[in-house]
Amino acid sequence: MKKTIAFLIGMIVIASLAGASDATIKFRGSLFSPSDADFKTIYGGGLQFGAEVEIDFIKGIGIYLGADYFGKSGKMTVTEEATDLTLIPIGAGAFYRYAVGPGGFIVGAGLHYVIYHENNVLGPVNTGGMGFEAKAEGFLNVAPKIRAFVFGKFSSCSMTPVDLTFNVGGLEFGAGLGFKI
Repeated sequence: MKKTIAFLIGMIVIASLAGASDATIKFRGSLFSPSDADFKTIYGGGLQFGAEVEIDFIKGIGIYLGADYFGKSGKMTVTEEATDLTLIPIGAGAFYRYAVGPGGFIVGAGLHYVIYHENNVLGPVNTGGMGFEAKAEGFLNVAPKIRAFVFGKFSSCSMTPVDLTFNVGGLEFGAGLGFKI
């Protein structure tokens, strides 16, 4: 929890210091569906939560910095023993925002580093890997400084935590609220 609060404060400070013409901090929830069959067999999909800061530098064009949290329990493929997983993708990229009346859409793409932590009878595994992400979002300004949005995101990040190589990315669909700062 302390790391999450420190991360959010850091994002707000970065947005403030960047001299951005417009900055928004966003909170979101989504359903994550992994693309890798082995990953899906062990853990399946589930809820994912995250936060993001968008900084506009030129009208409609900007950068984003965000992080998500996915935690799930599963069963190892051979022994059927319990295993727990935590994924924390931390990403940054560029976006284009097109506003139409009180709403509009955003498309963006970037890179992310996925922190991987797994714990089971074989012991803990802590590793990480670089990947990419692409996203699309539809939004509606519901108040002068509040934006509601729905989004879809595709991500990919292959890694080999122990003996099995798999992709910890996949599809994500969700919604959230953004607050202009």
